[in-house]
Amino acid sequence: MKRVILSLILALFLCASASAQDFALSRDEIPPMDSARSGGTIERVEYETFAYSRNGTPGKAGTNEAYVYLPAGYDPTSAYDILYLMHGGGEHAGYWLAQGEYAQGGSRDISDTSITKDLFDSLIKTGVIDPIIVVTPCIEADVKRRGMNDEGLFRHEFKKDLVPFIESRYATHARGDVSPEGLIASRAHRAFCGLSLGSAAGWSSILYDCTDVVGYIGTFSGCYANMYAVAESLNTAYRDYPILYWYNGNGTNDASLKEHQRAYDYVLKTCGGKLQESTADTPGNCCFVTKPGMGHNYDSWITDLYNALRVFFRED
Repeated sequence: MKRVILSLILALFLCASASAQDFALSRDEIPPMDSARSGGTIERVEYETFAYSRNGTPGKAGTNEAYVYLPAGYDPTSAYDILYLMHGGGEHAGYWLAQGEYAQGGSRDISDTSITKDLFDSLIKTGVIDPIIVVTPCIEADVKRRGMNDEGLFRHEFKKDLVPFIESRYATHARGDVSPEGLIASRAHRAFCGLSLGSAAGWSSILYDCTDVVGYIGTFSGCYANMYAVAESLNTAYRDYPILYWYNGNGTNDASLKEHQRAYDYVLKTCGGKLQESTADTPGNCCFVTKPGMGHNYDSWITDLYNALRVFFRED
């Protein structure tokens, strides 16, 4: 199978002038970002959720946290695209945006991740993407990490608690209608991306059970899920909900690459009616970007995030 390694022509997605755009294959290929710490703002929120059973029955009640990036000039009367962006194993909601214990000087300070906000600010400022709301929630099987549900059960929390809470309070294309029908109607303006454990949530929660409310999906560094169940769900329960774009990224030095490729190839082959791989000659609605020399780390994932942002939200 022809895999995306060096470039994809994204003319149908990116601009009316129809110029070829290469996916970045390393953090060094991301354009310089404004590190003045200006631009958008970040808020912390807490919402009520439950420890869900496999069939979605709510159990013990509790609270979960998320951080919300709002673009510069945020207008509560407008309507913004929204990205739900998940951390990896052993981390939690503050990872991507360097908040809480991940902030500079915090007990788990990862100073590199402070550039995530710079990326959003810079891409918006330069017009590469439209202003966007970004939400970084929390999952973890270990309740000590504050998550109420694991990567497979997160689908219930996502649909029933997180998305309704966020989109009844912030200006998204749901326009306050967080009923199941309202979220389905606004799915073309909602995306999910995750790394490692968050990628597993992308597979076992979002691809498996949430494509009625999510149009764009990014899975970085791994599958760790039942690819057969995902393919069956896409072809049956969610056959009427097209995937607008599914971005996959992994590095040649990442131990999850082989498993991730195998799962992607299977779903692509099995769901041929829903998925067409992007190539240098065909726009398509999915891709697998292999990054030479990249591993299981932030440099790889920020590169994937940059790539995904450039192909998301291109449908009217």
